Amino acid sequence: MNIQTPKPVRALSRVGLAAIAVLVLMAALFLLVGSLIGTSDMSRDGPGEEIIIFEYDEVWLNFAFLVLFLALGAGIVWLVRRFGLLTKLTPSRLSWALGLWVMLAGSLWVVMSMSAPTHDSLIVTRAGVYAAMGEMKYIDAEYFIRFPFQLGYVFWTEIWARIFGLNEGSYLFMEFVNVLCLAAGEMALVRLTERLFGRREVTFAAALTLALFAQPMIFCTFLYGTMPGFCFAAWAMLLFVRYLQTDRWRYIIGAGLSLTISVSLKLNNMILLVAMVIILLLHLLRRLDWRRLASIALLCVMVLTLKNVGMWQYELRMNKDFGSGIPMLSWMAMGLNDAVAAPGWYSYQYTIGTFNDAGKDPDVAAERSMEEIKDRLSYFAENPSETKDFFKEKILSQWNEPTYQSIWNNQVRGQYMDKFGLAEYVCGKGEYQTKAVFDLGIQFFFFGFAAAAVVLTVSQFRKKREGTMADRPDLCALWLIPLTILGGFLYHALFEGKSQYIITYMTYMVPYAVWGSFYGIRAVKAGAGKLRRKLFEKE
Repeated sequence: MNIQTPKPVRALSRVGLAAIAVLVLMAALFLLVGSLIGTSDMSRDGPGEEIIIFEYDEVWLNFAFLVLFLALGAGIVWLVRRFGLLTKLTPSRLSWALGLWVMLAGSLWVVMSMSAPTHDSLIVTRAGVYAAMGEMKYIDAEYFIRFPFQLGYVFWTEIWARIFGLNEGSYLFMEFVNVLCLAAGEMALVRLTERLFGRREVTFAAALTLALFAQPMIFCTFLYGTMPGFCFAAWAMLLFVRYLQTDRWRYIIGAGLSLTISVSLKLNNMILLVAMVIILLLHLLRRLDWRRLASIALLCVMVLTLKNVGMWQYELRMNKDFGSGIPMLSWMAMGLNDAVAAPGWYSYQYTIGTFNDAGKDPDVAAERSMEEIKDRLSYFAENPSETKDFFKEKILSQWNEPTYQSIWNNQVRGQYMDKFGLAEYVCGKGEYQTKAVFDLGIQFFFFGFAAAAVVLTVSQFRKKREGTMADRPDLCALWLIPLTILGGFLYHALFEGKSQYIITYMTYMVPYAVWGSFYGIRAVKAGAGKLRRKLFEKE
């Protein structure tokens, strides 16, 4: 069944996509302006503590370097095209070259950093390794009553520990697994870039940008669900786009399986599920198609029912009920309040504190958190100026912190042995020089993404003979990553804030940053050409 819906229903699809376009554009412009005006920095004044410092930049200098980076990138692409290399650099070759580079560079960083897991990362990694050894004492702990969603990553660790016979002295191996996951995820993004834009020079530039984007490689020493979750999310994106472009069921099934693993490793990746469902619904509003209904149902059933497999199998093995843990409302209550690090960052008071005071009853904790949220919203309504400052600082403390806690995590964690080589320099005397370079690079990301948002928004409001973007699922696919980034932007504006949560969204942003930059450079060329012609006409 594929029946065109009534005109008012089709209008909802167009209005919905237009609203998404405007919101993405507003978020992109906010991030671009914020990055040009200032920078957020992870301070080391309190060892082991998260403290954000807001600094003002020289705007003219940021503009100058942005132009320099754009010109340098355009020059590299021109040279590659000039020597006829683009035809040889197929998406497959580019993705494998990038994957090998990430494996090499990331592994070298792991060896040079010698960072060891501490605090939460140690708790979850140790629990998985000991479970593989038949010892469940580290899972039968208070931590997993509070955070049962972490058992997905524990199970992931246990699987690797069983395969390779890891023990309590083998945690470093899991950092190399992180590197493998980052390489595989970025390979998927290169192939996705070609699928979305179909331009070899854009695919090449995206691969090159990912190769130079060092923050995720530095972040691989942090043992958590971030990197493996990113890997499976990236492949879910690629498979989902292939489904939209081909209507083949194997791709939507693969996307569902990959997304399920991603969500089980990192619960925040539920944002990607929401983005996929929205895109399918937008197309469904244009045409009643049983395949779209079935694909929505399939994705939701797979992810929502299987995301807790890790927890379920531990409950069966231990004959224990971990419960639902600290309710999401508590994370929102925390996200709406001030913290030591920055507005809306982690605070014991509103999560573990509320949960313990409620006798570890999630329902009671949710009620108390809801009261806190109501009080905080009332305060915001009565103090609009403070509200504006709160959310501005909270958002910029996350998105405009150019290291995304990658360096900080290597500085404050334990050590197997002393750092050496590049890791010693970056985490020591070269810290602020490295941060300055990262800051200049991130401005390019925000510029390109803002330019891409402008192009997509203009395209949405321009009628074409072949139909609107909502009419064609292959064009709707262009909104998957922007919608996911928008979801992350809004979610972390309301719930817990940390710049390390943003590192995956910045990696997703790369294909659009490159694509938007191509359009930006083209617009500048066109404008310069018109100006030159006008000057010649006057003469």
